Amino acid sequence: MPVRPRPNPVASAPGRSARPVIPTAPSPVRDAVLDRTGQRSTGQRSTGQGSTARAGATGGRRTTARSTRARRRPRRTSAAPGRVGRRVAVGVVSVFGAGVVAAAIGIVVLVVIAVNSLHGLVGAGTTATAITCPAVPAKTVGGMVVPRGPVAGYCQDRLVNAAYVIEAAQSLGIGPHTQAVGVMTAMGESGLVDLDHGDAAGPDSRGLFQQRDNGAWGTYAQRMDPYTAATMFFRKLVSIPGWKTMTPTQAAHAVQVNADPDHYARYWPGAVQIVERLTGEDVPEVAPQ
Repeated sequence: MPVRPRPNPVASAPGRSARPVIPTAPSPVRDAVLDRTGQRSTGQRSTGQGSTARAGATGGRRTTARSTRARRRPRRTSAAPGRVGRRVAVGVVSVFGAGVVAAAIGIVVLVVIAVNSLHGLVGAGTTATAITCPAVPAKTVGGMVVPRGPVAGYCQDRLVNAAYVIEAAQSLGIGPHTQAVGVMTAMGESGLVDLDHGDAAGPDSRGLFQQRDNGAWGTYAQRMDPYTAATMFFRKLVSIPGWKTMTPTQAAHAVQVNADPDHYARYWPGAVQIVERLTGEDVPEVAPQ
């Protein structure tokens, strides 16, 4: 029996025409791409690791895990400051030797100590050992023997003025504490020098206490006399209510009305030393009540 060809079901279906089959033309680019096994690729994009299509796009070069890690490695930053300092220190020691470096450090320490000691001497002010007073015979003021000095950094010419201040206080029945207040005030106003001139704040000021020419401190001659000027100072001080409870610098400021109430505080230790040296009495911390 002869074999009859089987009809195409698609073509024979009613209302539908047969779709011609178009042969696929060979692609030289697609056929030229090889997969890992060396076989021809079908041109479909592989989803596997290291696809042949991606390899073809990069010219067949393969990207390894090592090169990927190399590209992702961050750049090395500069060394930390602490490391740099240690490296420099090690380098210095290796070049010059540990003994030389230790000697240099010791010299620097000694220089710093010497500078600080000198600064302390200057900041402390003039000391008794830093002044050489002229060789003069001792003087007597109000029964007090005034030495050549120095005492608290002052020589006899200025210590004599301090003795007049103390004598004026003693004549009013004022004790050592307030005597030292008077000496301290004169130190702060004139440096225990009987000044015959004033300053910008008081061009008419005169004497140990720089008393103004306003009628409250007597005549010019009285202000230039250390004993009389000190007497007027103490009389004014004891007339101020509460003066016994004031600190030394507050008491001086109450009379002198200085721009800085604490101006006289720095002179208090020296004033105490002078009063104790000239009178032979101890100066109490506060005035007697």
